[in-house]
Amino acid sequence: MRFSHFLILFPFLFPIFQSTDSLFHKHPIPKINGFYGLMGPDIDKTSVKSLYELFTADGQIQGVFLKDGEPEFKTIKINTEKHKFETKYGKIPQNVLTTTIIYILNKLNLIPNLSGTANTAFIQTNQSLYAVFERDLPYELNIDQKTKNIHTKTRIKIPQLDSFSAHSKIINDEIHTIDYDIVRRQLNYFCLDQHFQIIKRATIPTTYLPVIHDFLVLRDSILFMDSPFYFDIRILFSSKIPVSFDDTLPTKIHIYNFTTNIMRTVELPTGMYIFHYADFLETENCIEFSGSLYQKMNFSNLEIYGKYRKIKIDKNSPKVFVESDIETDKYNLDFPIQFRNKENREKTDKQILLNFDNGGFNGFFILEKLKIKKKIFMDLKKICGEPAIFFLKKRPFLIGFSYDSNSNGFYFIIDLINYQKWEIALNHKITLGFHSIFLPYQD
Repeated sequence: MRFSHFLILFPFLFPIFQSTDSLFHKHPIPKINGFYGLMGPDIDKTSVKSLYELFTADGQIQGVFLKDGEPEFKTIKINTEKHKFETKYGKIPQNVLTTTIIYILNKLNLIPNLSGTANTAFIQTNQSLYAVFERDLPYELNIDQKTKNIHTKTRIKIPQLDSFSAHSKIINDEIHTIDYDIVRRQLNYFCLDQHFQIIKRATIPTTYLPVIHDFLVLRDSILFMDSPFYFDIRILFSSKIPVSFDDTLPTKIHIYNFTTNIMRTVELPTGMYIFHYADFLETENCIEFSGSLYQKMNFSNLEIYGKYRKIKIDKNSPKVFVESDIETDKYNLDFPIQFRNKENREKTDKQILLNFDNGGFNGFFILEKLKIKKKIFMDLKKICGEPAIFFLKKRPFLIGFSYDSNSNGFYFIIDLINYQKWEIALNHKITLGFHSIFLPYQD
């Protein structure tokens, strides 16, 4: 199976409508005012052959400023330290030797962080917006909805942090983030205030090479999966990333209590990896969470297949239970988006996930726990990045980008109550993206 647009996201098809044109005549486009932005790598999606290429390409924003639903498309490249360096000195070769030298020189403070691409996600805190990537610090952005312009302001310096998770969490005005050190085999956890000042931190040893994309923040602890990655000398000079995955080894699930500094570890019997956690629940007796589990991982290609499962951990024993659903297991699902209640926007058990099929993401499914409640597909187009949920008069809508076989771009809106769809041509080429954000218009 080719994961050819793993971080490209969502193609969907709407069987209830035969023609997009007929929709425009019968159903006027919602009067949306705001900005939808998609973060992703500045790369030709047709040339991508590996996950490594996706993660290391320069970050860019593709976005639409919307006035009563009418779009004005804008795109910019994030002005990272890497981008500035390569603009002045030329492109950096992508190989193991160069990467190692750059890493050492950066640790000696002789050169800037040339691994940072700011290409993964947005984080919004303290009334500011940032571009984030797990091997660098945040870049503050200015998205001006009055002038309809986007630009990079500055790289945020955070004492004691070398990098900042692309899946950092904001809970009760506190920022929870991680970075990881593959040389020392440890994960560093930080709790920060809204001004990026450290409140508390902890260093947590890992069993394997810590390649950790996402994590969970529970009541008084963090949870992360320690998957069996290891340095592979056999591919040292034949691969851009000499790291392999051993699916025969157990996966460690670490639960670190940042109040008591005690870590508990439980095991899954085989090697598994998780990119994104979906819903989770903690009670007095158990912890349970959902996400797509990957039993094969190779960053040098795009051949990965995720099974959406629920994991339940007994707090009073070493028991771990993995739950699945026969129907859900037929699909390759990931990139969960929380479906929130249309009235009070509280967290629910519903998730929106993307399905990969036949060379791209061909649809998204609405799940309640592990059960599929709705399948939505896109007619002859693919989605180039993660959609976002927004509310209009307390009614939830999904907004995102799609493209046709010639890379012609569109933006779409889907009513998440009656599943009506609108699709509007942008008259611009669109490339792939990762995570997204919707900012309502504010004077």
